[in-house]
Amino acid sequence: MTLVVTPVTTPEDFQEAKAIRLRVFHEEQGFDPVLEFDEHDDEPTTIHFLGKDVEQDKFVAVGRVLLDVTNRTAKIGRVAVLSECRGKSYGAALMRGMEHDVRDRVDRFKLSAQLDKRGFYEKCGYERTPDEIHLDEGVPHCWMVKSSNSTTSQFAPTQAKQDMPLIVTVVTTPAEMQQAMALRRRVFIDEQGFREAVETEDPNDDKPTTINFLGKDSDTDEYVAVARCLLDEPNRKAKFGRVAVLSECRGKNFGVQLMNGIEEHVRNRVDKFVLSSQYGREGFYEKCGYRCLSDEIYLEEGAKHCWMEKPATC
Repeated sequence: MTLVVTPVTTPEDFQEAKAIRLRVFHEEQGFDPVLEFDEHDDEPTTIHFLGKDVEQDKFVAVGRVLLDVTNRTAKIGRVAVLSECRGKSYGAALMRGMEHDVRDRVDRFKLSAQLDKRGFYEKCGYERTPDEIHLDEGVPHCWMVKSSNSTTSQFAPTQAKQDMPLIVTVVTTPAEMQQAMALRRRVFIDEQGFREAVETEDPNDDKPTTINFLGKDSDTDEYVAVARCLLDEPNRKAKFGRVAVLSECRGKNFGVQLMNGIEEHVRNRVDKFVLSSQYGREGFYEKCGYRCLSDEIYLEEGAKHCWMEKPATC
């Protein structure tokens, strides 16, 4: 099972987040709905997150980060997973996704945990502070902190290792782009033998409509996958390419999770996804819901390829 964690960017997404918060904190736990939504929700330094169960195509988790860049602190809160979706490691995946998004801007994470939920956060690497237990609407809470450069987590998911979440994020910095290019070099040049000029001098990489992605193994905290999207919004089309997972990390379902993540990021802006699959690898994309447009095969750098397509509404 895969949870894709993304920041809330639209009013519609925020309504989804609010609905989940009401279901968990008000309907299930009995907190006052009036107090659930506060002044922090609308602050420009607040980042709201949603977690989508890819298999169900449904938002099932929510969280919020109050970012204090001046003091390099991120306060995490409003963390919730729908009751019917618990037991799938989604809580841990949600925490990793939120932490990953802001890690470069802060030195520490902090949160106020319901006392009976403290064990979960300890498994995510948090430690309780010496502060006294405090009441929030009559419920005991304690303060917990974690260093932003900590990769330690005692969380041991009940799923098989092959189902460990891959955290898929958009490349936003030159350093991340260097990581992406290094992965592409290892797979397409070193492993598959494509010419360096073809891979490293592609003008599409610098277009403003191009979106590059990285996939991080949440178990090792290392980048292990990469992909690129050429977005054509006038024609409502997204062309995916440069899809790669390091050889030593294959067999963990990371390829599927990578495709799910990049599709989810652009789904609302296009009507279809297209890609050019290396011949012999079309079976993987068929499992992801793609189909060949024709039986015609063409050559790229001497390697056989075929065009494949998938509706964005799939």
